[in-house]
Order: sequence, then C-alpha cells, then structure tokens
Amino acid sequence: MSYFGHWEMRDGLPVFLYTTDPRLDAATEWQPFPPDDLVARRHWLLVGNRHLQLYIANDGGIGIFEESHGLHWMTAPDAEPTGISIIDETDGTRWGTGAQYWVEDTPQRVFHPTSYTVATQHRGLHIERSILCPEGSVPWVLIRVRLHAVDAPRVVRHVEQWAIQPQALNMGDMEFIEPVGDLQLQQLDRHGVVTQTVEPSTAPLEIFSEVHLQANETKELWFRFGVLTPYPMVDPPAKFWELNLEMVKQRLPRAAVPDLPHTEYEIAWHGALLTGGACEDIILGGYTLNQSSAYTFIMGMNATARDVLQHALPLIYTEPDLALGALRNTCSWASPEGEIPWALDGKKQPIRDKHQYSDQNLYTLWVATEYAAVTGDLAAFETPVAYHAIYNEPPAILRAHLRRQFRYFANHIGRGVNGHVNILDSDWNGSLVDTVEGLTKAQFVVNGESVLNSAIAAWVLPRFAALCDRIKEDKVATEARQLGEVLRQKVAEAWNGRWFNRAYVGDTVIGGQDKLWLDVQAWAILCGASDEKQSRVLFKTIDEHLRKDSPLGARVCYPYDSNDVQGEGKNGGIWYAVNMTLIWAAAHIDPDLAWDEWQRMSLTQHAKTYPTIWEGTLSGPDAYNAPESTRPGRTWGHEEGGMQAFPVNNLHSHAQPLLAYLRLIGIEPTINGGLKIGKGNWQSRNLMLNVDGHGTLTTRGQVRLETEHGIVEDVKGHLEW
Repeated sequence: MSYFGHWEMRDGLPVFLYTTDPRLDAATEWQPFPPDDLVARRHWLLVGNRHLQLYIANDGGIGIFEESHGLHWMTAPDAEPTGISIIDETDGTRWGTGAQYWVEDTPQRVFHPTSYTVATQHRGLHIERSILCPEGSVPWVLIRVRLHAVDAPRVVRHVEQWAIQPQALNMGDMEFIEPVGDLQLQQLDRHGVVTQTVEPSTAPLEIFSEVHLQANETKELWFRFGVLTPYPMVDPPAKFWELNLEMVKQRLPRAAVPDLPHTEYEIAWHGALLTGGACEDIILGGYTLNQSSAYTFIMGMNATARDVLQHALPLIYTEPDLALGALRNTCSWASPEGEIPWALDGKKQPIRDKHQYSDQNLYTLWVATEYAAVTGDLAAFETPVAYHAIYNEPPAILRAHLRRQFRYFANHIGRGVNGHVNILDSDWNGSLVDTVEGLTKAQFVVNGESVLNSAIAAWVLPRFAALCDRIKEDKVATEARQLGEVLRQKVAEAWNGRWFNRAYVGDTVIGGQDKLWLDVQAWAILCGASDEKQSRVLFKTIDEHLRKDSPLGARVCYPYDSNDVQGEGKNGGIWYAVNMTLIWAAAHIDPDLAWDEWQRMSLTQHAKTYPTIWEGTLSGPDAYNAPESTRPGRTWGHEEGGMQAFPVNNLHSHAQPLLAYLRLIGIEPTINGGLKIGKGNWQSRNLMLNVDGHGTLTTRGQVRLETEHGIVEDVKGHLEW
C-alpha cells in the first residue's frame, strides 16, 4: 500500500523493500522543519543491537549512533552518503551504492530488523551491499559485499569508504569530538582472518580491493567497522552472519490475527525496532531505552523517565532482562529522596531545573510490579542499584529505591485541597496549563491537581502493594493500598455526567463539561472508578467525538483550543501512549472498538491512509496530526522543528502497539500480584499463548497465573496450562 515499497517475509523475518528513487521522484520530498522552505528527499530508519544504532537511508547512506557514554554519533549521516561501496572501472567510470554514485536503474534497498541492503548494477556487474548489527552489546557492524558478473569477465576495484565525523549531541548543540573508543575499519577473508586495518584520519577511511570476476561468477568481500578491540569475531563471517540472523528470528515476538494479516510482520518489526533502541549504559548501568526521535537527535537529551519505563513494559514479555536493565537504569536517575529528574542531557547529567513532573515515580512502580508478576524474579529486588554520581550516595538495593520513590510520590508530591495528586509543573500533558485562559504557570504549580495522576496511582498502587507483600515491604504495602483506594474514590467523584474531569486548580475545573480529555478517561475505567454504565456512556462519547473520521485513532481532546494549531500535538493530536490505554480499557468494555483502535494504530493503516508520507511507513513519532490539521498524517512541529524534524524511531510507535496487543489478548497484572492471561496468538522467548487460552510461561521465580483454564500458582520454571 505504501508509495515507497512493500513488505515481505524472508526466512521468517519481516523486511521492507524500498523501491522509490529520491533523485527522480518529487513525491519523496517532505519538510523536516514545517515553518521553513527547506525540503528533503532522504528517508531513514534506525535499527540496532544493545550497543549501537545503524542509521540507514533511502540514498544508501549509513550513520552509526551509540549512547553508552553519552549521545554520540560514531559517524554521523552527512549531506552525501557514507558507509558505501564504490566501484572503479578500468575505463575510469566510478559508480556505487551511495546515491551520488548511482548510474543506472533505481537500486533496491531492503530494510531489515537488524540490517540493511542496497543492490545496484552497471553494464552487467551487480553489487549487493549488506550491513549487519550483530546481536548483543557489540560496538561494530559487519559488512558483506557481493559482486556478480553476469555475462562477461570483469576486473574492477572495490572501495570500502567511511567518512568519520564523530559528534556529540547535547541539549540542541552538536560538536565534533574524538571517537568514543578506537574506531577501525578492517577487511576480513572468508575465514575471518584480518587482511587490512585502517585507523581514523582526517580523510575518509578506505580499503581498496582489486576483484577479478569470470562470467557468471560471484565473489564476496567482508569488512568490519566500529570499535573492534577487544571484540573479536570468532566464526567465519558467513557463518557469523547466518547465526546472528537466526538469533534475531528466535528472539522477536510473533503473533497472528486472521482478519489482520499485517499482524504477522508488524509485531515482529515492532519488537526489533524497540530492542534496537536499547543501549548498554557504561556510566549508570543497565540499559538506556531512550525515547529517541527528535528528543534525542534534535533536542539532544534522554527524555523523559516516564517514557523509558513505558517502553520497557512490553519487553517484560519478550526480553525481560532488558526490561529489568531499563528499570535499574532509570532508578539510578533518581535522588536518594526518590525524586526522578524529568530528563538526562546528552552527557547523562540530570536536568532538574526545567520541569517538575509529578507522575514519573508511578511508572517505576508499575514496571517493577509487572516485571515481578511475569517473571517471579524477586531476587532482582535485593540487588544493588547505583545512584547517579552527582548525588555522592552509595548504592541501594532495588526495593529500597522503590520504597523511597513511593514515599516521595506519597509525601513530597502529595495531594491538594481537592484530594487529588498534585500536578506540580505538569503530569503527562505538559501543555495543559496553556489550555485554560487566565491561569498562570505559578498558580498551576502551587494549586494544580491531576485527576490523571490520581487514576494512574489508583491502578498502580494496589498492584505495587501486592509486590511489597512479596518483597517484605509490609509498611509500604499498607500505605500503598490505603492511598490507592482513597484516590480511586476521588477519581469516581470526578465524573461530571459526560466524562471524567481532567484536573483542578483550586475551584477551577479543567476538562469539565466543556472539554473532553482522552488521557484520563481510560485510566478512570482501569482503576475501577467508572461503573459499567458510565464506561459505556464514555466510550460512546469517545467514539462520536474523538474517533470519528480519524483514520489513525482517537484524538487527545475535544473540542480544540481555537487559539492553537488544531489537530496537532496536545491540541487534538493522536498519541500512541494515550491510545494504548484506550485500547486496554476498551478491551474490558467494548472489544470491537478496542480491536478497531489497534488497527488504526498500525503501520499498515498509516500507509493505506497516507501512502506518500514516509513517517508512519516503518516507524513513527510519538503523535500524529489529526485530519483537521493542515498536515494530517505527519507530526507536530514548531519554529525549532519539533517532532517533525526527526519524525521516526520514537519508541512509543513500537512499544505501545506491542503492549496494546498484549492487553487485547487479556494479559495484564492483577490486583493480588498475579498475572491474568486470556486468549490469543502470541509467541516470544518467555511466553506462548494460543487462541484457545492454552500456553506456556518461563519464569525465574514463583508466579500466580489466572488463565482461561484455571489458576496456576506457587510454581516456577517452565509452566504449562
């Protein structure tokens, strides 16, 4: 359906064949910075392993990014593609895999879960260049070049070329730096023996190979690029390549829905892009799971902790060690008092002076709770987690971090005069104060209360209390249950006859009968504050006002603020994180609506609706513009560029469809610390579920499962039901 190419399944893995030529087709043009006249034709994506991300573009170019020590380009994508093959012919002709060297037909480009291929030809000589991110925390890439002479002998010189411009990103600034680690380019023979090594210099790194081909003969060249020492490659390159692809196939989640055939490739694809955004953190420990997109590559920060933790949730069901690593990493952001800064800058320093978010502790408690419910790994809560070096504080065990964060939420963030959780600078919606005329930021900070925070807490805290029962935090368990119940009752009181109020500032009601805010509604249902009659009225209203004529999903509010750009961002945009909870709540009340909303969230739906928009084809932003926007199907922007400046690889566009799917098939934590499991097709390394409700789960400790075929409890290991 996409203008740019189509999906295939190859060897059990989803791939996208990109066929459009950016040199020739004006339809590839788009505006990275909406207010400007600047247009671009480069479309890109990032795939990765647990150490680096490979920036792959439709012009054949490559960039390599990593954040083990900070936000760094090992080699940044430039105006002209690099990380390419160049062919020098005996008659002086020069051609290759980068767009500046394309000479004949449009090359085929294949986007793969962990690799990228460019194939082109000239006068009967074919070249296929593939680049692979090896599995695990490996700081280098492997390159395979295949040359094939069709009908006549050929003698050519192959040039492996990388332009090295290491750069650091930090809060909107970019500076050239020394390489992080010893970058090298190596050539390998077919046995894996190094035959040439090139160190960085001011000129591009290049390795030259004279290749003699008989008619109908194919030869392979192999290279490695990145931080190569001390990371050897034990197997011959061809075997190494195949082993890595098999490992990818084994670890990616699988699902199938008969009426939605795209589920087969989208679930696996989302799993790959989500894990490809992780990076081993040498400074703080664990793994970063950066929101990425414009927040990282334009704004130069890791923001926010809430987002990192939301991305970790579906990984509990696919790669639980990575989810735990992200939880531990984010706990290390927090102060010893339990305050989580809203972001880290490009040098991994906490940013505490710009915003005071009031909801971030809730997501830490949520991830910890769901991790324990799925894995039974209570030992993880007894292991030390370091604090950031700026606090000069010794490590504390994970459950101590959680205790301090709960107390910070309960006592420091606290509740206001209306009984709801204080909003401070903001909750999820940092623009909420701007929607109410006459309210100042100071009034909002001092007197604002968030019904959204109260509803999330009313769902999280009873489940966190059940975890505390298991990890011997009895006092915290009692406090969490009591606070959770109080907040559930307060949320129930926020029903205004049409929907739930959004917030309060003293006597002022935000999101009363004059404005419906979607973000709080699903949580009010999930936490038990909405009875069945209210819930059905609510979904009817949401369907009529927020979902109507919106092909990508429900808008975040109704009606729009007339003083702001309509249908974009927090003024009616379509947000992955919000619509995930809508799908989850609807699965309990209106399953047909839930499945329809999940379908609208899909890449397939975006390509069908907006086939000539690249963002949304393979990856997306955190929010799309609604039909009422002047740029529907794209994403929010402003004078500095906003999300539209880097509108792909926001991890919400991959994490939320995965988590929403799991909720659709009835998988979620219970209030007693167990895990409810429904019916549906799902397969990952630790969980398998069938449409008849039978399945298996591999755990590290004892769990309690509420399945369609009865309760399974006080067991561990490989469980079947």
